[in-house]
Amino acid sequence: MKRLCLLLLFCSFGALAQTQTLNQIELVEKTKSGNFKDVLAGFHQLAFKTLSQDEKNIEFNTTLFGALKNSEYGSLRNMSRSKIIFLRNTQIGAKVNFDNDFNLKGYALEGKFALMNKRDVDFVNIRGTNANRLNELLQSKINTLDEMNYLPLFQSEAEFENGINEIYAAIHSGVNLGTPAYNQVIKDLDALIFADPSAVDLNGAKLATVQALITQRDADLANFYSATAVKPLWTISAKGATDTRNKFERVDFESVFLRGDEKNWIELDLRAKFTYADTGNVNLPRTAFNGKAGVNIKLKNAKAESIFETKFYGEFNAVLKNVLPDEEKNSVLANAEIRIRLLEDLWVPLTLKYDVEHANLLGFLNLTFNFGDGS
Repeated sequence: MKRLCLLLLFCSFGALAQTQTLNQIELVEKTKSGNFKDVLAGFHQLAFKTLSQDEKNIEFNTTLFGALKNSEYGSLRNMSRSKIIFLRNTQIGAKVNFDNDFNLKGYALEGKFALMNKRDVDFVNIRGTNANRLNELLQSKINTLDEMNYLPLFQSEAEFENGINEIYAAIHSGVNLGTPAYNQVIKDLDALIFADPSAVDLNGAKLATVQALITQRDADLANFYSATAVKPLWTISAKGATDTRNKFERVDFESVFLRGDEKNWIELDLRAKFTYADTGNVNLPRTAFNGKAGVNIKLKNAKAESIFETKFYGEFNAVLKNVLPDEEKNSVLANAEIRIRLLEDLWVPLTLKYDVEHANLLGFLNLTFNFGDGS
């Protein structure tokens, strides 16, 4: 019975053992914006890009952690903290390109690594927080209760089996059932926990009841999530693409940096990409630079999950070598990207690009599906 109680507490709060568990990873994934997951997938991502254009593509991205987590090799019990972080920070992807009639126009392979992913790294430090300390204190005292003392408060043993677990869940959630058995368990826990006032002394703020302990724990946990959700992400990637004849066409090297603000509703977005392209003439290799800078504004629901995002950013393009006929060497664009969360894992990003110099407006419709965190 007590084991079941501890399991309920563990699953609800997500305390860490020796290594980071899938429950904690799922929790931190919920703090990430759709824009963040488009840069580095949490587990797996399937995307349909530029659906409204003549050239379309389908992309699949997965972190090594997402690819291995359900395998015997990927058992969390066999993974060290450093291995989990490495697998979480390494992403591989493949893209298939089509024309308007869905004829194959080539494919691309990409490798990406997060040089900095403070959101994942800091999250595993939850063990040192007051929230975890209070939760472990509550768990340890519940584990010392003699449950058989509460059997006379129930009409049958079957009612006792269900009722005692309901009480434990209610206590952990801060819900007052008001039943005689619930009141007695609370009374016993109060006596056990608060017999030593120093055990619940948080920088001079002394707690006096189980309810106050749970309220303080949940507030500390919410603050921890908020602080974690604004941590920076910095990735580097390399992508190689082929043409319709499956011959090498281009390679892109890109760096992306994201960081949230203190209130976690604005996300700074900086990107730089260098491209080397094969023009078919060995004497005319083409190189280009693309830079983007902007902010992503998030609208969140009651669960603090991002559900609607608008990103405004400027874009600068420069052909560094071998400008093609009828092409300008430099161009500047003012862009807006709207991202709507239709379902838990389904996003619809719409990108609008405005050519400042020629007053042209382009639109790109995408569809992104993030999955794997619940499997």
